[in-house]
Amino acid sequence: MDKDSGNRAAVFSRQEFNEGTKKHSDFRKYLTNAWIKSHEKLKEDYPIRGKEDLKARYKKAEFNTLKDLNDIEYIWDKAGLKSKQRYSEFINGKAGYDTYLRMLCVFEPLVSAKQIWDLAMTAMVPNSAEYHESIDESIDELVGTAILEGYSGRADGYGAVLQLRQFGKIGRDILPSHQGIPPEYIRLEFQDVRFGKQDYDPCILNKDKLAELEEGERNHKGANGDKFCLVRVEPNDVSDAGSKVSLKLKKTDHFTILSCLESLRDTESEPGIVEISRADQRAEHANLDPEQHRVPHAFCLHYILRFDDESFLVFHRDKRMQYDPLKVSLSGEEQLHPADLDGVPHDQRVQGWINRAFLEEVIGGGALEKGTKRRDELLQYIEWARCLSLVYEERSCGFALTCFIQLNITRAAYVEEYRINLRGGNHTDWEGSRYSFDKNDLRNFFHTGHLALTSFSTPERKITATSIKEEIDPTQNIWPLHNSSLHRLILAGLIAGVY
Repeated sequence: MDKDSGNRAAVFSRQEFNEGTKKHSDFRKYLTNAWIKSHEKLKEDYPIRGKEDLKARYKKAEFNTLKDLNDIEYIWDKAGLKSKQRYSEFINGKAGYDTYLRMLCVFEPLVSAKQIWDLAMTAMVPNSAEYHESIDESIDELVGTAILEGYSGRADGYGAVLQLRQFGKIGRDILPSHQGIPPEYIRLEFQDVRFGKQDYDPCILNKDKLAELEEGERNHKGANGDKFCLVRVEPNDVSDAGSKVSLKLKKTDHFTILSCLESLRDTESEPGIVEISRADQRAEHANLDPEQHRVPHAFCLHYILRFDDESFLVFHRDKRMQYDPLKVSLSGEEQLHPADLDGVPHDQRVQGWINRAFLEEVIGGGALEKGTKRRDELLQYIEWARCLSLVYEERSCGFALTCFIQLNITRAAYVEEYRINLRGGNHTDWEGSRYSFDKNDLRNFFHTGHLALTSFSTPERKITATSIKEEIDPTQNIWPLHNSSLHRLILAGLIAGVY
């Protein structure tokens, strides 16, 4: 163990440890509690069957079996403590610097000492700040309260989004890599059955809009395509926080969805300002229970993407986008595609969906075929991904899966990789202009209702996203949030320890 002492010393110094002990009487207990939480989550996530890649990571950390993780004597010996007394002192929050340094490093590279240290530092700072009133107002302002009538489950409102289920545990006292559940815990199941007219009232399909779309298809082939509706969640009890979940799907198509939304979607006079609300019409056909929901929709992935330097990616959506044009999205959205299902094992489909979204929308590698060296190199930039929640988007009558994607490259390194891919002629889906914000910007948003964003292509270019309707002003580059981005900002704030 001594051969790694130089690396350990870079995590936190003896001086930092001693200063923490002097400033906070329970400083060492916070470190111990963060370690215990990390240990418990590692045991919970241990791959019992299959998952060879994940098993290899545990073996690299010298935990070859679940028994090793449960064996406290093995752990303290691995840490080089050499006695039960030093371990007991650690568990009781009374050990010295060297013991803490050794114990915080014992799970590497599964969980780094820095991650445990940061978790303890976050937990020590009380979350007592007052948030800007617009945040609470935006959360409480359900645009379609009628949708809640007759729904027996729990639905937490975030403005235009209702969170139907939280997956696993989420909070500022949990390691980011342990938030929610891993993608393989969610099975996407499709039996090649269509979401047909027996599943929805044909009166909501705008025939003029459908004819317009079909005419365009004759001139520009490929505009239509298969989409998937969520029709069942198993088990259906939201209390099963840590269990695996199956999501049952039926097929529809892009034109059917857009033709129905023509009758149900709000009319906006400008981005973020509703001129004509159709919430009551939506409530007549929609339901928060996927089995009773009677609107064709595209099951979607909502992802939050964070770089290694703890900055986040956002898109200022292009004005030509069919959903939420000119709004600011954290970070992006990707509808489920047949390629995510065809020939892919059920429990690998969500990770494949995440990979495709990253390649097509984020890094500019959408044209790279599976198995190519460059594609595999780009996917290595995903350090981990976790599934956080299942939500309902009231304004688009659709369900979505919310995920967090952590990259192992900085914002600057990402920009260079993206440019290399574009120069090489690789494909990227154009969602809009790329911007970023950091943890301080996020903290400031919760206090002011304004999120400061910095352009990737031109760093001196700044825009602002806001949750305050009265302060939206495109002439001053103050833009509204994407309808579901407030929900994602709160999740990002919890994981970053600023909310």
